[in-house]
Amino acid sequence: MWTMLLPNTLGMVPIFKNIIDFPVIGINLTNTFWPMWMMAGANAFYVIVFKGFFDGIPPSLVDAAKMDGGTRLSIFFRVVAPLSKPVIMAITIFTVNAAWADFFWPYMVLKDQSMWTVIVAIFNLKSVVPLDIQFIALTFAMIPPLSCLSFSKGTLCRDLRSAGSEGNGACFPKFVVKGGE
Repeated sequence: MWTMLLPNTLGMVPIFKNIIDFPVIGINLTNTFWPMWMMAGANAFYVIVFKGFFDGIPPSLVDAAKMDGGTRLSIFFRVVAPLSKPVIMAITIFTVNAAWADFFWPYMVLKDQSMWTVIVAIFNLKSVVPLDIQFIALTFAMIPPLSCLSFSKGTLCRDLRSAGSEGNGACFPKFVVKGGE
């Protein structure tokens, strides 16, 4: 978590050296999307968000599933995972938005023109097209993240409202005791 206190510029040179000569394996990861995928997944902020969410899941839900005979795996998939849909969607939105808007690492790593991201391609239009066309292209580049947010907003809000609420038996339908005590 201490990595969140350090500025991103501090790690640029060591990260780029690791991309050029990946440790242990010794392969060059330039002109591949692997460095961007690894950097998008290795984020301390996402760990904090997940931990805060999982700490907020009531232990009584897990205890009730244990008393109903659930194994650790079934409790995870029938109780914890359905309750985690909102946080997974939120982190997905953060990650997609950050990866879509990232300029520096794709510009440094992806040298092949056919592998450029949208933002890098628009930047490289500066010598070919006028500035107003570049701004129009940037406006159109905002459409995919905005549509991703608008499509997931309803599901995200609905799941946040219903997560852990009483009467929501969709989390562990197999463990529901019918009739009597």
